[in-house]
Amino acid sequence: MVLRPVLIHVVTMLLLSGFPRPASAGHWADSWASIEAAVAGIETIQANFVQTKELSFLVAPLTSQGRFYFQQPDALRWEYLRPVPSVLTMQGQTVRRHQWADGKWQPDQGARLAGMQVVMKEIGRWLQGDFRSNPDFHATLGPGPEITLEPTNETLQRMLSKIKLNLSDQPGVIDAVIIAEDDAGRTTIRFDNATLNETLNPLLFSDPELPR
Repeated sequence: MVLRPVLIHVVTMLLLSGFPRPASAGHWADSWASIEAAVAGIETIQANFVQTKELSFLVAPLTSQGRFYFQQPDALRWEYLRPVPSVLTMQGQTVRRHQWADGKWQPDQGARLAGMQVVMKEIGRWLQGDFRSNPDFHATLGPGPEITLEPTNETLQRMLSKIKLNLSDQPGVIDAVIIAEDDAGRTTIRFDNATLNETLNPLLFSDPELPR
């Protein structure tokens, strides 16, 4: 399916921002309104991530490391640094994917790019605290600091059963995204070293050579 590899690798670049909350306050994710308020001031986000993929036929999970960058309203860079370098960039309606091969970045011209455009738009919603406007997912808040997204679209239901977002105590911050796929396995992405509202080089969202 066109969407499957995209959902596995990029569906989880989400909501990393915020400041410590007062001890007497409720959790920033107590309601949908408080979530939207927590991310309202975000202009840019960058963070490291570690992705692990568990498969029933593997003794140990597959692990990848990388970094992502996001700038409001619709610019995104998701970069795998190891073990296999690859870069996904989005700016407006333009989505590109490059893989490192033969000593240089090679553009991906495959049909999966159409699926990437769909997924990137969804990610843009999540980064702005919008989890409910897409009818292809049913969003549930809680119990506890988490959001569960269950696919309502039949095509998506064949690829995954749910996406769970574990929320940090910091307003707007997601600690981990867990993608429960079909019976074959599960993908988990954990974020750290998040930085927000720093000025980003606009070439990040079009040039695979950056940052270097």
